[in-house]
Amino acid sequence: EIALKGLQDEDLTDEEYLEEIEKIIKCNEEMPTEKLLGEKEIIVSDTDKDAGMLYKNEKEKMFGYNSTVICDGNNYALTVDVNPSNMHDSIAFYPAFDKFIKKFNHNMPDYFAGDAAYITPHICKTIIDLGMIPCLPYKRPMTKEGYLKKYEYVYDEANDIYICPNNCDLIPTTINKDGYIIYKADKNDCTNCPFKDRCTKMKAKQITRHVWEGYKEMANDYRHHDDVREIYRKRSTHIERLYADGKMKHGLGKTYFKTKQRVSRELTLLYACMNLKKFSFHRYA
Repeated sequence: EIALKGLQDEDLTDEEYLEEIEKIIKCNEEMPTEKLLGEKEIIVSDTDKDAGMLYKNEKEKMFGYNSTVICDGNNYALTVDVNPSNMHDSIAFYPAFDKFIKKFNHNMPDYFAGDAAYITPHICKTIIDLGMIPCLPYKRPMTKEGYLKKYEYVYDEANDIYICPNNCDLIPTTINKDGYIIYKADKNDCTNCPFKDRCTKMKAKQITRHVWEGYKEMANDYRHHDDVREIYRKRSTHIERLYADGKMKHGLGKTYFKTKQRVSRELTLLYACMNLKKFSFHRYA
């Protein structure tokens, strides 16, 4: 299927197209699909199957867990959730946020601050649809060095097209299973384009845009508001301080238990103790 999709972009005659299909069929019969595409290697711990591999740098790696914590303006931990270290923060967000919604659905905050890992269309939509204002930082484009950035292609919302630096249109062609609309340029426009070397190595330029990209753009617009800037500055003295106190005073950097359930119980008890210490200090100070 992958090879057939690649043939669609080639300029082949009917005879050449049939010959290529015969080669693909013959190759699939001689070699298993797993060997053709390759298998993804997942490293699993021998002592704790729930833990995930964490790569701190090229030399340092370890099995461990990540905790997702939601706190309020007084640094009280409201929700704690534990996941393997190899799970991305944008995925680990949902279990913790669901717990938070179930507990505090009657008293939702006005703002929700997070780091750059939470700048995804679906997370932005989830936060905005609940009536909260997302306070998220700027995330740099993940573009190869020397190539044009995505923001250099102008999006025409009225006509639902992208306009490249050479004033050529990229029109929507299809939508993939992840909800991304694929905008594609005419290969005749790309052939003699002066920006071709800085644009793409393909015959025709393609740009993807999520169906909920508008929510992500709204979050980026909120970032310039004064109140959102002020809220985001407090992250360093709120949730970051909560993590720092846990590591320095309560050994949060390491766990002495195995399995996700036991680690979750340990961290829930740890943050509960931190909340009690903070409450007693505020109550009797």
